[in-house]
Amino acid sequence: MIPNDKFFFMFLLTPLISPFTSKGISIRKNTLISIALFVLSMLAATGSTYFFVNLQKDDAAVINLAGRQRMLTMLIKNDALEMDFAHDLNMNMKDVSDKLTDHVELFDLNLKTIRNGGIAKMPDGRQVMIGNPSVSVIPYLERLEMKWAGLKRHLDVLLEPGVAADSEPFLKAIEAITIESQDVLAISDEITSFFQHDSEKKITIIKYVQIVSLLLTCLLGLLVYMYVRTGIIQPVSEMYQVVKSIGDNDLTARTRFISDSEIGDLGRGINDMADRLADDRRDMDIKNKRLVEMSRLKSEFTANVSHELNTPLSVIIGFSEIILQEIGDRLTDDQKTYLAGIMEGGHALTERIRDLLNFSELEAGLVKINIGSVLANGVVDEVIAFEKNLAGGKDIRFINEIDKDLVIYVDEGKFRHILLNLINNSVKFTESGEIKVSARIEAGGEAIISISDTGIGIPAEAHELIFEPFRQIDGSHTRNYGGTGLGLAIAQRYVQLHGGRVWVESEQGNGTAVFFTIPQHSHG
Repeated sequence: MIPNDKFFFMFLLTPLISPFTSKGISIRKNTLISIALFVLSMLAATGSTYFFVNLQKDDAAVINLAGRQRMLTMLIKNDALEMDFAHDLNMNMKDVSDKLTDHVELFDLNLKTIRNGGIAKMPDGRQVMIGNPSVSVIPYLERLEMKWAGLKRHLDVLLEPGVAADSEPFLKAIEAITIESQDVLAISDEITSFFQHDSEKKITIIKYVQIVSLLLTCLLGLLVYMYVRTGIIQPVSEMYQVVKSIGDNDLTARTRFISDSEIGDLGRGINDMADRLADDRRDMDIKNKRLVEMSRLKSEFTANVSHELNTPLSVIIGFSEIILQEIGDRLTDDQKTYLAGIMEGGHALTERIRDLLNFSELEAGLVKINIGSVLANGVVDEVIAFEKNLAGGKDIRFINEIDKDLVIYVDEGKFRHILLNLINNSVKFTESGEIKVSARIEAGGEAIISISDTGIGIPAEAHELIFEPFRQIDGSHTRNYGGTGLGLAIAQRYVQLHGGRVWVESEQGNGTAVFFTIPQHSHG
């Protein structure tokens, strides 16, 4: 009834070797195999326990039946003695005979059940289901059946119709029943003892199976953990660190896990990616160096060209002014107009050259700032007075809303240049209306200056683009507004040198407001 020990324990051990026999299989298949074998092991352990528990249940039923057989034997013996004394005790012989017949039939039924399995009926009416008993108990059953057959022959004498209670056959049968019933009781006790011992062995086996199953499960869990840790967790953790290092610009990081599994493929992919990024970085560094050198050469070229252009322009403007002053009364009106045009164009070109020079200095990092206390209102008045002359015949009203006593800490020259560029930009795109300048000091120690106008406005998609160098909203060759596109870029760079920021609020057709900040906290 006990399965082959070697086969059983080899079946339980199979999951333990799966991680070491499936190295060429993919992680998914390897994991599924481990899980399947683990489940099969648990089912085997559970099935074995269930099998032995059922055997123990059958043993308990046989022990119960053997005990019932013992009780039936004693009842049959008592029934026989009652028949012997029925006349003396004024008992109804038929009732005693019927009772003895019932007990004999129960004994036969239960004896067959012990041998063949099935449903046994107890004297109290209960029914018990048992399976086939152990082969080892057959000799006991054969002896019991032989003794029962002898005992039953004597019982048949008692149950024979018309037999007299004081006849010699009746009395000999009573005597034989008394003796042979003791033999039946002894064999029943042997069967009970045998099955109790067998049941105890099965209980011990069940305990061992449960202990071994628990140990194997723990060992399997440890091996699976080690497999998952070394085969999945550690590689993935290392790859995460490698990817994180690459994200932090460490392009020398590489993973060691490049096996033939999916994890290995992932590791190779990460290393290949890092190699390509390193190559791209080297190429980019070379190109950046070239771009820096080209930018430097461009700045030098711009500065040189601007200087070379500025000198003859100054001469042209100077001689034009001298001519107007010295012989202006001898010139015709047309000649005066021509000279005025030359001077106006010269001044405009000088402004463009100045922007190019300033931007080149900013690009080269040559611009420094000198912070000092400045009365903002006075600087704004100077800039407004200058811009009024440039506004020509435009119907623009200039408004200075800054408090006359407001002091801000800023580089005065750069501050004036910022205002010139921003207000000039408002004049350029405003045909009529007003241009307003205001300022305030925030509680956090930051000066916020704004220049607002009622001009044509700026589309939302162009709010960030207007601060890019050489960028203009209307970039076509037929544009209506002049300029190099450097004014706002220079203003932004000067603000950033102070640690501030610039932004614009505008809707196309509804005017524009440009804001910039100058930090004040470092000055008290």
